[in-house]
Amino acid sequence: MQAQRLVLYPRDPERAPRDADRILDGLREIGLIAGPWRGDRHLAGPRFLELIPFLGCSPHVRLEPNPGEDPQDAGQGFCHVQVPDCTPMPRFLYGTNTKTPRCPACREAMTGWRASIGAAAPGGPPTLRCEDCGEPWATVDLAWRRSACTARFIISVWDIFEGEARPARALLEQLDWLDAGPWDFCYLRD
Repeated sequence: MQAQRLVLYPRDPERAPRDADRILDGLREIGLIAGPWRGDRHLAGPRFLELIPFLGCSPHVRLEPNPGEDPQDAGQGFCHVQVPDCTPMPRFLYGTNTKTPRCPACREAMTGWRASIGAAAPGGPPTLRCEDCGEPWATVDLAWRRSACTARFIISVWDIFEGEARPARALLEQLDWLDAGPWDFCYLRD
């Protein structure tokens, strides 16, 4: 079974909160997270379903692990929030669900993007070259249609399938107010 997640991230890939504890405190204050569960993972807070509303008539959403659930299985089975440490450089995050972008110059599908990612040198987000026109593009400049992102800091909300739920405007505004500028979101299937 593949792990599904909703990823919240600052639109500016270089931005990161000056104080990650302030973000955690803010997420607790608005009710997105409760206390820590395991490491950098947190249980859903009292306003979780209001801040990340699910679409559909009556979804079944599990907000707590089964007793004795193995932390290695975290990400599959119940909704919880992970706030990993900030990375020194932006990284490109994608999954098995990531859609093929189109070149902004010639509008052709950049079908070789996965091979380019694999061949990129470590140390930051890769630059992808269009196979048709040869133009180089930073990953942040391509339209991934909410299926990838480039960021130094993310918040992962586990066990949310693509398009199943989306962050409420109030949540994105709260994150914007807390730090790191305007925020956006995408869905990843790992």
